[in-house]
Amino acid sequence: MSYEIFQKGAAINSEFEIIPTKLKLLAQGVVTDKNGYMNYEGKTYVTNMVKLKDLPIKLQSLFVEEKTNLQKHDEEAKNIQKVRKQKNKLGDLNTILFEQLQNIVDPEKNVDITQELKKATTVCNVADKIIKIADLAFNAEKLHSRGLPGEKRNIYECR
Repeated sequence: MSYEIFQKGAAINSEFEIIPTKLKLLAQGVVTDKNGYMNYEGKTYVTNMVKLKDLPIKLQSLFVEEKTNLQKHDEEAKNIQKVRKQKNKLGDLNTILFEQLQNIVDPEKNVDITQELKKATTVCNVADKIIKIADLAFNAEKLHSRGLPGEKRNIYECR
């Protein structure tokens, strides 16, 4: 019955991504007591309250889901679709640039920073092109609203 209590406690703990099986716990030397607490190398960890960082490194991996390359690829595809669904406004570009900056300044665990920097460089190059096109369109609209040189325009005409 102690493993079932452990499962309930682990489900409450927001730090745990997955709950290991009884077999996985026993294989690492973890025993669950009658309260569902984890006992490992003479220490007791209250399952629903323990922080992942407070667990021994050997046990931390039991509670974190290892993502396969296929899962990572699926996540990247979903992120690309999310970007494509955006309304493609300059405000959206601003959001993307700040997200990319955040990824560089505070990268997630197990992220290759050189890959992030390459991605950021590409995003910035594309952003520069978008901004130049928007600036060109803005200047063209200003010129159009003023009219061609020598053309008489009604000053009350509104666009």
